[in-house]
Amino acid sequence: MFSLNSLLVLFFLILLCTSTAFAQDIATIFTLEESIQLAEKNNLQIRSVKKKLKQVKKEERIAKPFALPSISFTGNYTYFGELAKNVLPPFLPGAEPVEVTFGAHRNFQAGLAFRQPLFASGRHLYTYQSVKLNVQVAEEELKAQRNQLNFDVAQAFYGLLATMEFVKVSQSVVDLAEQQLSISQKLFDSGTSTNFDVLRAKVQLANAKSELIRAKNAILTAKDAFKNLLNIDQQDAIGIQGDFNLPTIKLDLDQLIQTATKNRSELNRLNYVRQISEKEVARVKTNARPSLSLFSNYQLDENEKLSKMNRVWNIGLSLNYPIFDGLVTKALVQRAELNVEQLALQEEQTHDLIKFEVRSACLKLMEVQTLIEVQKETIEQAKEGVRLANLQYENGLITSVQLTDAQLALTQAKISRLLSLRDYAVGYANLQKAVGTAIEKNEG
Repeated sequence: MFSLNSLLVLFFLILLCTSTAFAQDIATIFTLEESIQLAEKNNLQIRSVKKKLKQVKKEERIAKPFALPSISFTGNYTYFGELAKNVLPPFLPGAEPVEVTFGAHRNFQAGLAFRQPLFASGRHLYTYQSVKLNVQVAEEELKAQRNQLNFDVAQAFYGLLATMEFVKVSQSVVDLAEQQLSISQKLFDSGTSTNFDVLRAKVQLANAKSELIRAKNAILTAKDAFKNLLNIDQQDAIGIQGDFNLPTIKLDLDQLIQTATKNRSELNRLNYVRQISEKEVARVKTNARPSLSLFSNYQLDENEKLSKMNRVWNIGLSLNYPIFDGLVTKALVQRAELNVEQLALQEEQTHDLIKFEVRSACLKLMEVQTLIEVQKETIEQAKEGVRLANLQYENGLITSVQLTDAQLALTQAKISRLLSLRDYAVGYANLQKAVGTAIEKNEG
């Protein structure tokens, strides 16, 4: 027999296993904001751009001390086991040759070198300014990636939400088809209708159930796409929390274009790249200009043959003035100036493209807003039409085809309303992407 303790252990083990199984089935619920945060955290491209930003910041740190002096120390100790010898001829006739030993066994040398750039025609300054601008270019690239990702996540989020709502619409179609079948069966049983209406209602119900199955499968596909965008495991159970109850936006096209011109990362990035090219033009020109620097050296020498350590030092100025380089500098300047002109044209083209994107997004959103206003009463009217059609069909005043038409009108109204709400939510996200920043939503 099992003891009480054994039964308790078995009970807790079963409870633990059951809790684990339930935990695996619990879905993680995401809001739109949480989805964007997780996508940004897991997105490989954004992580790559962040690494690039860290790298260019390190390059800025390397280029920063361009005006500071450089100081270096050198030192070495050398021991010679055998010294070089040579025999010199005698200085006097009949004298013995003289053997001379060169060098010393133990040798120590140390030196300190100092160099301070005094004037370089701005060469080092232009280089440092270019590196600083490279940091801003990387920051704008990161902002552009985030802007695009925010839109992609919002589009996938509202697409999934619309798919889930479409299942509800499909279920309502099934309910209407079941109601029509029930009415048709009653009329047939009472002898006031033919079997044709019953068969037709059964076919309609079967078709409605098929569409419901397709709608439910579409949720799985939309969830897989959503999880792929968030870069999470496809096996994870997820859900979303949100709605289409968004306030109406008061749109000012001119103001939106001005905001986009100021905030779009693509335009700002090109502006910084053009400035870098202008700095490159100025830097290349310095190749034909003079540079001046101060230098100083201090050196120590000691070995066993010296009665006193040698101390040697010097200080001086170094001037470098290029006279002729085969017109290489001139060619480099011309190439850099052409690059500036190309970037200016590209910047202008990007500005026009951004204006077009903002205008298109704004007009699309205004169109959807108008559709939503028109559709406000459509569903209620269609519902009332189905209610009246059911009563008329029960009383034999209309045919089953006319009842089906009323039901179809209601379904179309619901789908149109759902699509408009989805288009509005996605259109708002697209307008934010086009503008490059969040837009304040005012109640209409």
